[in-house]
Amino acid sequence: MSTTEPTTATSPDAANHEADICKIDGVTFNYGNRVALNDVSFSASRGQTIALIGQSGAGKTTLLRIIAGMLTPTSGTVSLYGEQPSEIRDASRRTRLVGMMQQRLDLVPQLSARHNAEAGMLGRWSLWRSLAGLALPLKHGPAEDALARVGLAGRGTERVSKLSGGEQQRVAMARLLVQDPEVIVADEPVASLDPDLANELIVLLKSIAKERGRTVFASVHDPRLAIAHFDRVIGLRESDVQFDLAADEVTSEHLQSLYERFNGAERDGAATEMERPLWGI
Repeated sequence: MSTTEPTTATSPDAANHEADICKIDGVTFNYGNRVALNDVSFSASRGQTIALIGQSGAGKTTLLRIIAGMLTPTSGTVSLYGEQPSEIRDASRRTRLVGMMQQRLDLVPQLSARHNAEAGMLGRWSLWRSLAGLALPLKHGPAEDALARVGLAGRGTERVSKLSGGEQQRVAMARLLVQDPEVIVADEPVASLDPDLANELIVLLKSIAKERGRTVFASVHDPRLAIAHFDRVIGLRESDVQFDLAADEVTSEHLQSLYERFNGAERDGAATEMERPLWGI
């Protein structure tokens, strides 16, 4: 594991591609008496795409929220370009540093796709511009460009509530494009989508990251997608990192160990998708 010090936050765009711009050091997080993460440490360089895999409850979402600054670790530190996200109080500064796409997407169904995509600018706009944007969204500009990039050209005026699940996922991705943070955090960005669409959106997310040199952390329910499209795969099991490998180094043995039932015992009914054999790749 690299010991290179993270680049300072004064000029993230000037950071060297190989520098560790994200450093997780001894992060532990407890929900009351339950340990969600246990002494997790790793680092990531600019432009890397990293998939988190593991059973439900392994700590993936908690880790992503800590990286995004939505949760503060019980112990340990998270550093992005030398800053701890949870301690950044300036909205504009934090918006430029990290953006998160959550499972529930956080779209406003009554508003148009364009309105929702423009929400990526809220952390950078003044209060007056933000309020004006609710009534008078830009007819052209970053939102329309982002919607076109995700395959929704000409659909900006449609209400989000009228769009399919896959189209709503694309709107959320367009919002991230408009925000354009240095670090992208995505929690199950293709959950519940059919395999072809899931594959397509993961390819899109990766291409965006590579084009812009953005670092991506994403939890992925299907390890086959993680291995096929990400640079690194981190396997979490019962709050611990079980492995952290280049995607092409992950073997069927790694996955069998990661997804086997706890202590070989039955857990609350039928197996989930993640517990079924997914390592035949």
